[in-house]
Amino acid sequence: MATEHFQVSVGMEVLDAETERVGQVKEVRASDFLVERRLQRDVYVPFAAIREVTGNQVVLTVTSDHVDAIKWPHGEDGGDASAGGDSDSSGPIVL
Repeated sequence: MATEHFQVSVGMEVLDAETERVGQVKEVRASDFLVERRLQRDVYVPFAAIREVTGNQVVLTVTSDHVDAIKWPHGEDGGDASAGGDSDSSGPIVL
């Protein structure tokens, strides 16, 4: 399946498949984007998980319950997920 390139930008609202709010786009990278979530760790979401982008909203193909359960690949640069350290530190988590 080809990955479609969507126009995602910082500040857009992110909704799940049932149009419930997941969070807000905090950063956009080459193959994924960072979603800032209230009371939960931020998560990198691949563009392949986008169902549609309309106006200022990004709608995902999964429900918010599945956002934490899915082991999404991290971006092609790998971020600093492979750098050891305290996994309980604040900051984004790559699923």
